[in-house]
Amino acid sequence: NESIVTVDGTGAAGTSVGTYTSLVLDANGFPVISYRDSTNTNLKLAHCNDVNCAGNNESIQTVDGAGGFNVGQYNSLALDASGFPVISYQDGGTLDLKLVHCNDANCAGINESIVTVVSTGAVGQYTSLKLYNGNPVISYYDINDATNLDPSATGNLKLVRCDDPNCAGGNDVPQLLDGATTDVGQYTSLALDAGKAVVSYRAN
Repeated sequence: NESIVTVDGTGAAGTSVGTYTSLVLDANGFPVISYRDSTNTNLKLAHCNDVNCAGNNESIQTVDGAGGFNVGQYNSLALDASGFPVISYQDGGTLDLKLVHCNDANCAGINESIVTVVSTGAVGQYTSLKLYNGNPVISYYDINDATNLDPSATGNLKLVRCDDPNCAGGNDVPQLLDGATTDVGQYTSLALDAGKAVVSYRAN
């Protein structure tokens, strides 16, 4: 007898929403969910106004996707001290690691901060995001082949630590955490130990 609710979905044939979800609870215990709308290739955010998302009047916003392609893959969500969403994700069109920092709890202001954090190579898969002193820390997978995405290419586990809440300084340098001869860094999960990164991941 659990509560199972459709949060976003028109039910029309051919529509697909809800891939790459990430969930946190706001200060009231209401779900906040980032996810990809696969039909429109957008990054979206749902902020429920009850604990079960059962009101049928939740806030659902497109956060990034105007003219984009495959935006919102591999997203990871956190809330800042004001309860505003911060989301790391991959732009599948440019193969960049991006970050959006909303300026309201629903990402409804249409003037959110959207920044490309890392654009060298094919980056941004399997992101995991945490905030430290309000600044994003992101682990991710770097495919070490930006030209043809050769599936046999060696990938690396990397981490970028931003020095401002929006990663807008342009001087956030990615760090190589593991780059062994085998392919490493998929399916990352990040935690912080007094600011120090602890990351689990797959080594192929």
